[in-house]
Amino acid sequence: MAKPCCGNTRAKTRCAPDAATSTVPLYWYRDLKGLSAKAGMHRFTWDVHYQSLDGSTRLGGPTLPIAAIGYNTVPLPTTPWANPGTYTVRFTVNGKSHTQPIVVKADPRVKTPALAMQQIYTLSRVAYDEAVKTRDAATQARALRDQIAKVLPQATGATSAALSAYSTRLETLAGAAAVGGRGGRGGGGGRGGAGDAPAVETLSGASTALGGVMNLLQGADVRPTTVQLNAIAAARAHGTRVMARWTTMSTTELAALNRTLTAAGLAAIGK
Repeated sequence: MAKPCCGNTRAKTRCAPDAATSTVPLYWYRDLKGLSAKAGMHRFTWDVHYQSLDGSTRLGGPTLPIAAIGYNTVPLPTTPWANPGTYTVRFTVNGKSHTQPIVVKADPRVKTPALAMQQIYTLSRVAYDEAVKTRDAATQARALRDQIAKVLPQATGATSAALSAYSTRLETLAGAAAVGGRGGRGGGGGRGGAGDAPAVETLSGASTALGGVMNLLQGADVRPTTVQLNAIAAARAHGTRVMARWTTMSTTELAALNRTLTAAGLAAIGK
């Protein structure tokens, strides 16, 4: 049974805008409200999208539609619609968990053949999952750089040089954090359209490209075009390459760096 992360279930920690990074004044946003703990009936609405890609305040906050209303604007969805199927709602109160199945059905107005719709669902979800993976890897790379910044003042000679070189390579691989744009578009060193390989491939750039092709598919309930399929293949290949580099840096190379730090009497760093 599929169990997606519903769009606003973690709104208080994932989607609240930050005045320091938001691309629009905060008075445009609708206030985030959690379920009341008072006795009685309460209603929660799932927008049938997966967890936001650009909800992090580091990315500039949620993206708003052009038809905005002061104090009452809901951010644009930046993730795929959940596939038709059976899902589970889980509600936990005082340590006790309650579950309830729900069924998501396809829009009966859509006449696109089921096989073509399944292709849209499958490719959108793959692009989404890989966008999340590359975005999280970029976050981990930046966290490693923060650790290095704390250890670096204590290092000398070859140890200091090794730390600095590794930190620089982490910065290059992570890339610039995207700000604004649907699906994380607008950052990460990209060069142009969705799926284009940037001049310097980065984790953030890969996440941006994957989010872009995902939204291309989500734009209409029609069979993907050859151009779209090629863009998806290019974006996924980009993601595969940078994730391979990240895997090497975060395992083999990090282990070697930590041996150097330990030999110098310094604390090891880790993901």
